[in-house]
Amino acid sequence: MSKRSVPTFKQFWRDVESRARARGPQAVERLNDLRAAFRLARELVRARQERRLTQQAVSRLTGITQADLSRYERGQGNPGFLTLEKLGKVYGRLTVTFGRGLSRRPAVIASPGSRSIPAARRRAAARR
Repeated sequence: MSKRSVPTFKQFWRDVESRARARGPQAVERLNDLRAAFRLARELVRARQERRLTQQAVSRLTGITQADLSRYERGQGNPGFLTLEKLGKVYGRLTVTFGRGLSRRPAVIASPGSRSIPAARRRAAARR
């Protein structure tokens, strides 16, 4: 039996990118869309954890189900703009890079009427 070396993630990703380039511009575009989805997922997790909120607390504050929040944070959901706006009110600021057909520059989603985190926590605690 021969031993096969397991590629590092970096090697694996380089292979994915080269295969996409070999398949053409549409495959590269789909890969870029995938990257954007995972950037959004990382941003959502980062913003929630910075504010020391659980998914359940964010769910109570926004009305978005915990299951949907989990999907968004795993890069498997597709939150709409209104959902991102609700999250921006709780998190204060989200930086989102949009995919196909829209600007590749990051958009900052925040609301001038953003709730302060301590006040949001008090409201969440009062609802329990």
